[in-house]
This record gives sequence, structure tokens and C-alpha cells, in this order.
Amino acid sequence: MVTISQRKTRLWQCVVVSIFVQHFVLPNEVDAASYRTAPQPTAALLGHTVKLRCSFDHLEIEDVVNWFGPPDFQHISKGRNVHKRYTRYSVVDSNADFGEFNLEIRNVQLEDDGVYRCSTFSAGEAVDAKLTVIVPPTEPPEIVASRRSVAAGQSLHISCRSRGGLPPPKLTWNNGTVPVDDTFVQSRELENGEVIFDLTIPTVVKWDNGVNMSCKADQGFPDLVEPRVTSFILDVQYSPTVYPIKNLWSVKEGTFTNLSCFVDSNPWTAVRWKKLDGPLPIKGKESNWSFLLTKVSRSDTGIYQCRADNGIRPADSATLSLDVLYPPTIQKTFDDKVNVLFGKSDFSLECKAEGNPKPNIRWRRTNTNLYFNNPLSFSRSDYQTEGEYECVAESAGFPATVKRTVVDVIGRPAILGGPDTLRTSQGSSLTILCEVNADPLPESITWSWRSSNGQEVVLSGNTFSGMDLTRRTTDMGAESILVIDPVSTSNTGEYTCTAQNMFGTDSRGFTILVEGDVHVPNDNKHPPLPKQTTVIMELEDFGGNVKPQRPHWVEKDPYAIEISYHL
Repeated sequence: MVTISQRKTRLWQCVVVSIFVQHFVLPNEVDAASYRTAPQPTAALLGHTVKLRCSFDHLEIEDVVNWFGPPDFQHISKGRNVHKRYTRYSVVDSNADFGEFNLEIRNVQLEDDGVYRCSTFSAGEAVDAKLTVIVPPTEPPEIVASRRSVAAGQSLHISCRSRGGLPPPKLTWNNGTVPVDDTFVQSRELENGEVIFDLTIPTVVKWDNGVNMSCKADQGFPDLVEPRVTSFILDVQYSPTVYPIKNLWSVKEGTFTNLSCFVDSNPWTAVRWKKLDGPLPIKGKESNWSFLLTKVSRSDTGIYQCRADNGIRPADSATLSLDVLYPPTIQKTFDDKVNVLFGKSDFSLECKAEGNPKPNIRWRRTNTNLYFNNPLSFSRSDYQTEGEYECVAESAGFPATVKRTVVDVIGRPAILGGPDTLRTSQGSSLTILCEVNADPLPESITWSWRSSNGQEVVLSGNTFSGMDLTRRTTDMGAESILVIDPVSTSNTGEYTCTAQNMFGTDSRGFTILVEGDVHVPNDNKHPPLPKQTTVIMELEDFGGNVKPQRPHWVEKDPYAIEISYHL
């Protein structure tokens, strides 16, 4: 059994041990020397000065800092004292109070290359650092190729050789700025210290031509020695491929053009020009990849070939088309005047025009916007179709070309209008118009009258009292006017107008009905008309023919034409 006295004794023992650890053991661990700046791997150029840094914290007076170096960690310095063998060495900033013991080496030599150690006993495990002495290569790497030029499809072997330099540089191949795959490279080092880096391209292609292959020699210390680079431009020879700049050249006649091809080949080659559908124009000039025509004519239209041959098979060629544009020209397929027989059916007049682009051909009546298709055709020729017509040929990019002709309809007379029934009153004045279209002009226009009892009489200016006949020439032929004044019931009957020329005759009948006095309604719209008043009829369209429109208060056959009524 543990007594109370024993427990007190053990408690005091624990307290004494704790105080001893705090005051004697722990301060030694906390105050032990440690690296503030441990030596780091360093590089220096041959002949230059280098400083290896080393510093400690918590150094005691009795702590001694030592430097060791190559070969095999020879003792170089103790504190600030450097062994006499190391005349180019010194310990700088060696202030023990600040704990700095930096080793400086002047005029660095090859024997200085190696591992260095800065240490003190109380700092624990020592830290080592490598000093690399750099000797740059005296010249850039050399590229040796199995051949300066290589044909597409063949292999190419290139070697990069570096001489001198410590440490030996590492060689790398780049295609432009892209490193070459290790599959195609092999490195080897010769006994004399030369480094060779071989590159093999199993098959070169045309796209490799002009590629910048570079070999870089790098010692791994870019801050001290810049990498040395040598370049080699691949010269890959390949057969030509010809491309037309344009497949179709559309050029206006009389202008300049420059037919051109592009040739991809190595070595470079010009082209030979040929016209496949005829002789090459003598006026043309071949210039490298172009064929120059200073003034194009329509005969130059055709297919041209440019052919390239640089001695590497196969040769190649391309074709292009020259399309010469020129304004429309109307051919002489019709005369300035075309005679057409009256009544001829299916009349047709064709207009032909040459041009590029192909002209659009139409007909129009002169001084109108009325167009007809080509050929100009009429189902039946009459005097209304007579006139001046224009053939219009139009091509995009050029003014329209026009050729005129006159369609002259000749034949028997044609009297306008059909049979008419005219009603008038006794004592009035009646004018009957017989309008004749004819070419040539009618030799005669005669009137005849068949009375209600069947008696037929040829009328003249003095056949009956009160009748007057007048003839006059018009643009389309002639007209004859029969005036009966005054009208009597005896004038009732059938009146016939007959026109005749060398081609035949035509007639038109008028039925005259004479009634008693005409009573005109007396209303607000139409007040009574005094006797002998002349009513001029307005024209209107009946079945495609222009006819006079009757007054609202006069009974009249709607087929009467151009009649003046005297009431």
C-alpha cells in the first residue's frame, strides 16, 4: 500500500525533473545552429568569379564553419581561414556574429567543378551543392544532309553535330517551332566529345518544301550561355500542279485581258499556252504564267490550255474558257419596206440578231411602247396592221440595237364598218360616210340606190336634186360622202358604196328609213332642238370596231359609223 508520504515524495521528483528539462535540455535544442542560407547548385563560366553562399542562425562562439570541395571534399577553409593551396578562394562576409561564411572563387577553372559542402558540428546534417563550370562551344552546331535537294517520295537523312563545350550540350531538332518526334531522331556521342543528333525523314512530301529544320545546342544554363541554333531549309522537288486563276473569263470586245494560271512546282517553271479549238492568237503574248491580249476580238473566244513541265514527271495542264462579249447586231433578214397582200393569213416577219450574251429580240410599233414577240406575226393582214415597226435586240451590258421596217399592206379596198340601218325624218339633212382603206388608192368609189319598189340607180352628184357626192383622200385611202338635203320619203331604200382598185372591190350597204317629223321629248335633260340642227355622234366600241354612239333621244342602228344627223 502506497502511503501519503510516498505520494508526496514522487510528486516532488516529477517537479524537479520538469524544471531540469526546461532550464537545461530545451534551451540547447532551441539555440542549436541551423542553416539560414544553405548552399545551392550554381553554375559559372570559365574564368569568371562565383560565390557559393552559406549562413547560419544561432551559432555559438565555439562553433566553427568549414568548407569542403573537390576533389573528394578536400578541406578548403576553417572559419575565415582558407588553406594556402586555394589561392583563388576566399571566405567573404565572414562575420561570425551574423553567421555568414560565403565562399568566393575567382577566375573559375575546370578543376573547380564539383560538389561543395558548408557545415558546422552543431548544425546537424551538412548540405552539399554542385558547382558546374561552363565552357561554351566555340561554334554553333553543324548540319550535314545526305543531299541538298530531295525529290518528293524519297527519304532524307540529316545529322546535327556539336563540337566542344562543357557540359556537352543537349541537341534537339525542331520543325519550325515544333519539336520533332523522338521516333525520327537518334543521339550519339563520340570519344572526342562530339555530340551527333541524327534525323531521318522516311518519306518527304511536297508540303515539306521550304520547311525550316533547326538544330539547337543547349547546355541548360540560358542565363549564362544562350543556346546555339543552326537552320536547314528543306528543298523538296516535285512535279507541277496547274490551277487556272478563273475557269471562265468574260471580257468585252476591244478591251484588255490577261489569261492566267498558277503553277505549284519545284523547281519553278513557266507555262506554254495553246488554244484547243483553233490557232493561238498571233497578237497574244506569253508571259510566265499569263497570256496577254491587249485588244480582244470575238474570234478569240474559245478554250485555252496552260501546260507546265519542270522535268519532274508528270507534267500538268489546266484549261480555261475565254468568252468575248459584244453588242447585238441585227442581220439583214428583212428589207426596209415589206409588202403584204391584204387579207393574207399567218403573216410572219422574223428578226435575227447576233451578239454575246444572246440577244433578246422583240418587235414594237414605232413611237409606241407596244411590243410584239419575234417573229412579228398577224393572223390576218389588213390595213390596220400597216405601219412602221422596229426590231429591238437587247443584250445585258450593251445598248439596245434597233432596225426599222415599214409593213406596207397592198390589195383590194376595204370599206370600214358593216351594213347599217339609218332612220331619219322627212325634211332633215342626212350625211352618209363611206370610208375606204386601200393601197393603191381606189380607182373609183361609186354609190347606187335601190328604191323600195326595187328600182336600182347609180348615183352621181347630179342624179337627183338634193343629193351631193364628195370624195377626198385620207392617210389610209379615201372617203366618199353622200349628203341628202332635204330628205324626203322618196329617199327611202338601200344605198351601196362600192370601191374598186386593181386588186378588187369592196362594198357596204346602208338602209335608209324616212319617217315623219321627229318629236324630241321636252324635258330638263334634252330641250327641243330646232330644225336643221346638226348632231355629231360620239364614237364607241362595238365588237372590236369603233362606231358612233347614238344620242340618247334618237333611235339609231348601233352599227352606223361616223354619221352626222340633221334634224
